[in-house]
Amino acid sequence: MKSYALKIFLVLVILLPLKESFGQIDTNVNKKNYRSWINLNSKSAIIEGVLQHINDSSIQILRIDHFPLHNTKDKHTTISTRSIESIKVRRKGSIGKGMLIGGLAGSIIGTLVSISVANQNDKSPGIYVYPILITGCGVGLGAMFGSIKIKFTINGNQDNFNYYKQELTKYSKFVK
Repeated sequence: MKSYALKIFLVLVILLPLKESFGQIDTNVNKKNYRSWINLNSKSAIIEGVLQHINDSSIQILRIDHFPLHNTKDKHTTISTRSIESIKVRRKGSIGKGMLIGGLAGSIIGTLVSISVANQNDKSPGIYVYPILITGCGVGLGAMFGSIKIKFTINGNQDNFNYYKQELTKYSKFVK
């Protein structure tokens, strides 16, 4: 009985990691989420959401005000290219990531500066201030760089939309 259980265990250990290779994988889904802001030229409104599809003459967006993502069947908005002034995109979470990287870089630089100051003058109160000050500056710079949006100017023109269509497809959730 032990031998039979051991054989089943070994078969499962060998075959379970292979289950991913037997299943269908949806290669048409972009795993990264990009927030988008669509400026409309007709009523100066801004529609905020996640780009879902880029079609030939329209885009489909899942509006932010409809999150969380349960029951999103009727939550999609389709916008004609004629009514789009511009589209801005930014990767979701980029501000936090920028703040984290900036804060870490600032704390390392601040620590190095304080060690340098401590070697020159042991009585300086700046050895405690520099890491905090430079970390704060790093967090601020990281947030600033993380909040940069990529802008595509359409001006309601189909030719402009076709020019940017390939690049906009990289930022949409579902790629056809």
